[in-house]
Amino acid sequence: MFDKSINNDFRESFILDNSKNQDMKYIVITVRDNGTGIPQDKLSLIFNEKHSDQSNTNWDGTGLGLPICKHLCEVLNGGIIYDSEINIGSIFVF
Repeated sequence: MFDKSINNDFRESFILDNSKNQDMKYIVITVRDNGTGIPQDKLSLIFNEKHSDQSNTNWDGTGLGLPICKHLCEVLNGGIIYDSEINIGSIFVF
């Protein structure tokens, strides 16, 4: 379902994987990108609704996407784990 909604230009910038655990109690979705990465000193701020990286001139967003995703995961009794490396990209698992 997610794969069909992603256009070809965007498809090259990230990988979306999903899988189910053996007892079918939850689904794991992994999103990886090959973007600029998030500095380690900013990782703790990425789910803060009041924070957006205005220093990045390539940034088009409002900074609300990750806080909304985190909230939705928590409402559904889930969570998000993440990691990022400068010039390598980021990974989010929820």
